[in-house]
Amino acid sequence: LIVGADTLPALLITLLIAHLLWFMGIHGALIVTGLLSPFWMAGVSANQAALMAGEPLPHIFLQGFWDYYLLIGGIGTTLPLVFMAMRSRSHSIQSVGKLGFIPSMFNINEPLLFGFPIIMNPLFFLPFISVPLINAVLAWQLTQWGFLDKFIALLPWSMPSPLGAAWAANGSWSNGLMSLVCILNSYVLYRPFFLAHEKMVLEQERERS
Repeated sequence: LIVGADTLPALLITLLIAHLLWFMGIHGALIVTGLLSPFWMAGVSANQAALMAGEPLPHIFLQGFWDYYLLIGGIGTTLPLVFMAMRSRSHSIQSVGKLGFIPSMFNINEPLLFGFPIIMNPLFFLPFISVPLINAVLAWQLTQWGFLDKFIALLPWSMPSPLGAAWAANGSWSNGLMSLVCILNSYVLYRPFFLAHEKMVLEQERERS
């Protein structure tokens, strides 16, 4: 089970389940991580033992990978949406962005999930599901190829992502940089959907004024 849990298919399946549940208003990340935690604990212990022995670290899919590459700003990797919202022409979207800015820096994004909303909003379904999956494949392959370091520590999930990604991997600057790449990727993929949402909200505001 430990070996099977540390595979790319297992990672993608758990991501998909967590995001589908969240999209329906169920805290999918809490359910999935509760099941994965024993495997993550075993994997971190194995990586620490390998590090102390000077051997290659065996495990990739650990809590640090989940928290700092895939849940940047919260479920769905929504941190870039905060920055878009804060510069929006819509007053209501701006308000959501300002309200969600500080929580999102610590991977808490309920103000966005329910304020935009993202939950049960067909417009955001595709990026909400696909952005973490794309980032997962990219980070997994780069880790396998040796460009990224594997995680050896358990840090709070609320740690800002670039710092958490670096510190949980023994101060790896490449992991911190990968977190920034995931943020950029998320920005590019969310941008057209955000613009469509902003246009709809602006029309609604004009009708009410």
